[in-house]
Amino acid sequence: MCTASRGPSQWATRGNSSRQKKKKEDQEMAEACKRLIKNCIICWNYLYLSQKLEEITDAESREALLKAVAHGSTVAWRHLNLLGEYDFSAEKLRDSVGIRLPKLGG
Repeated sequence: MCTASRGPSQWATRGNSSRQKKKKEDQEMAEACKRLIKNCIICWNYLYLSQKLEEITDAESREALLKAVAHGSTVAWRHLNLLGEYDFSAEKLRDSVGIRLPKLGG
């Protein structure tokens, strides 16, 4: 139940506070998951482009890819549905592209 005794911007709620808190927690969790997925996409884009640059042998093709990257962005996910449901089971997490782990250290 809401009371408007203090004006619309300061309405007090009674009886709904736990439900509203749960709703806010759910929204925060959904936003955190969305942020994680976006960061994973950016990471994958970097790994994919780095691998493609390593694989290109002729200078002309390499220069064309570098030019495309310079005028594009790895922060792109318009081609993905971020409102969908995702399956992170081991069966679905199989690498279908062949991304190699980056070489760390020296």
